[in-house]
Amino acid sequence: MAKWFGYAGIFIVSVFVMDAVLVLVALLAGMASAEAMRLVAGPFTIIIEVILAALITYLIVRPRPEPVRDLEAQRKGEEYLLEIARREAAEEQFHLDEDRLHDVRARLTLWQQARELRASVQEALAVLGDGDVRTADGKSMREELSWALKYADTIDPLRTKPPADAS
Repeated sequence: MAKWFGYAGIFIVSVFVMDAVLVLVALLAGMASAEAMRLVAGPFTIIIEVILAALITYLIVRPRPEPVRDLEAQRKGEEYLLEIARREAAEEQFHLDEDRLHDVRARLTLWQQARELRASVQEALAVLGDGDVRTADGKSMREELSWALKYADTIDPLRTKPPADAS
């Protein structure tokens, strides 16, 4: 019901605005005589004003069609966005795998170094037997080799314990 009052209001305002415009045009054109004002307010003019007001009201309140959605284009757009998301996820996974592989290779390199160091120290200790020799700087070769074994344990990722969690 309120909708119809709104339509009527638009119609009435349109009629009054057009009537005021016609009076202004008549005054500006110098047709302000009594005869001219009767012509402006005549039945033909009123019919024209009502028709124009009805047209203006219709143009203002007419139902607008819903925009036509292209469902196929929308589906293709969604597929495109999904493909982009898949590619980004694959690229991100690739980088994560590369980083992980780099870390594994670094640990394996340390493990190989520790293994080679242990093997060399074991061979040197076998050559020393129960004896000992002094290095050029006067240190005990057996102590140096013992230190090398302990060092190999610190760099070996298979023997090094991870740091305790601080929590």
